[in-house]
Amino acid sequence: LIVITSTALVLAMRHSSKALGLLGLAGAYISPFLVDFAFNDSIAFFGYITLVNVGLVALLWFGFWSELLFAGLIGTTLNFIWHGFGLRTDDTAIVASAFIMSNYALICTVVPLLYRKSREGAPARTGTYVGVFYVIAGVATLLALALVLAGEYQPYLPPLLLLAGVVTFFGYALVDRMEERNLNYALVFTGAKFAVAAILWQFSGMVE
Repeated sequence: LIVITSTALVLAMRHSSKALGLLGLAGAYISPFLVDFAFNDSIAFFGYITLVNVGLVALLWFGFWSELLFAGLIGTTLNFIWHGFGLRTDDTAIVASAFIMSNYALICTVVPLLYRKSREGAPARTGTYVGVFYVIAGVATLLALALVLAGEYQPYLPPLLLLAGVVTFFGYALVDRMEERNLNYALVFTGAKFAVAAILWQFSGMVE
């Protein structure tokens, strides 16, 4: 299955095919559900999903289709819920939070650059769809960090939320001059949401 998925992704890049890209991504995200025994180690699992998401970003270089972003968000979220929480222990909380932050940083830094590159040839309203993607991805990231860092690692949550806000505003800076109002608003809202959550969490007495 992994070989077939890799072949589909390579063909999607070569032929700039959205359909092949979606097929390859579907196979990549489904693989951990079908070969569960190979993903019983947290580093192997999170590393695999991160590698798939890097492949997703590579696909966007050949054709910026917003559908790929949402496919990646759904696939990553489902895998994280199904496997990530099962592998989550006090010993792996840092690994899980590093996975969450690195993947979020990837979409906030590289994706805006790829959108700028492909904007002229992108379908209408792509910027709006990318903005919606960032709002949803921001909520998913915030909830995932809060759940993973519950317990003894809770003091790490506010600085990580603040870092996520900074990364989001960096993504905003990359698209600020593109006059994509909906995308700009979405990034500002998401960045502000992280900043406010960090402040409230720090000063609400939830962090000792």
